[in-house]
Amino acid sequence: MESERNIRDGFKVTIVGIFINIILIFLKLFLGFLGKSKALMADGLHSLSDLVTDIFVIIGLKFSSIPKDESHDYGHGKIETFIVMVIGAILFSAGIIILFSSIKSIVLIFKGVDLKQPDPATFLIALLSIVLKEWLYRYTMVVAEKFKNQSLKANAWHHRSDAFSSIAVTFGILFSIVNKKLVIMESFAAIVVVFFILKVSINILKASFEELTEKSLKEEEEKEIIEIIGSVEGVKNPHEIQTRRIGQYIAVDIHIEVDKDISVENSHRITEKIEEKLLERFKNKIYINIHVEPFLEGEG
Repeated sequence: MESERNIRDGFKVTIVGIFINIILIFLKLFLGFLGKSKALMADGLHSLSDLVTDIFVIIGLKFSSIPKDESHDYGHGKIETFIVMVIGAILFSAGIIILFSSIKSIVLIFKGVDLKQPDPATFLIALLSIVLKEWLYRYTMVVAEKFKNQSLKANAWHHRSDAFSSIAVTFGILFSIVNKKLVIMESFAAIVVVFFILKVSINILKASFEELTEKSLKEEEEKEIIEIIGSVEGVKNPHEIQTRRIGQYIAVDIHIEVDKDISVENSHRITEKIEEKLLERFKNKIYINIHVEPFLEGEG
C-alpha cells in the first residue's frame, strides 16, 4: 500500500538523519573541545538536539500510523502533533543554550579574557556540517511533502536550522583563525543564527499548540469544503461547519438540508456523493460527519 511505503520512506530518511547526526555530534563536540571552539561545541549541542528529535520522529511515525481502534475512533494522529510540539520545544531550548553560551563568550572578551583562536580543523568540520545538514533538509522535506507528514517537515526545518547555525559558526571560526582580534566574531555569528532557530521553533510550537487545542481550519479551507459540498446535486444550505486537524487528517462535521419529500435512501446517496468528493479532494485523509435535515421553504 502507498501509505505503508510512505511510512517506510519516513523511517528511512530519519534513520539516515540519525546516522549523520551521530557523526556530526562526535566531530563537533570532540574536535570543538580539542580545537578550542566554543561555537563548534555549541553547534554540536544543536546537532545533539537534532538526534533527539530524530528519535522522537521515529516514535511518532510508529504510533501515528496505527489505525483507529475501539478506543481511538479518530486514529492516533494526535501523537504526531505531540511529537511536533516536542521537536519545537527542543529546537527552542537548543537556541536558548547557544544564545547564552555566545553571550557569555562575548562578555569574557570584553572583560579582557584572552580566548584562544580555534584550530583550523574546526573550520573544516563546520563546513562539512553545512553540506550534510542542507542535503539532509532537502531529502527529508521531499519525503515529508510526499507523505504529508508534519513531524517530518518539522524535523526537516530542524536540519536546516542546524545548517544555518553551521554557516554562522563557519564564518565565525574563519574570521577567528585569520585574525586573533576577531575571535569575538565567532560568538556574534552564532547569535545571529539563534534568532533564525528561535523563529522556526516558535512557528512549530504555535502550529502544534493550535492543533492540540482543536483550532478550526483556516477560513478559506472551510469555505472550499462548503463549496464542494454545495456543488453536490440535492444539497441545500450547507451550514454549521466544524473542523479540526488530527495529525495528517482533518475532521469535518457539517449540517446539510435536502428536500423533505425524498426518501432516506436518496438522502444517503447524497451524503455518499459528498464523501466521495471530499475524500478525493483530501486524498482520503479526512473524517466526515454529515447531519441531514429537511429543507423547509422559507427557512433555508
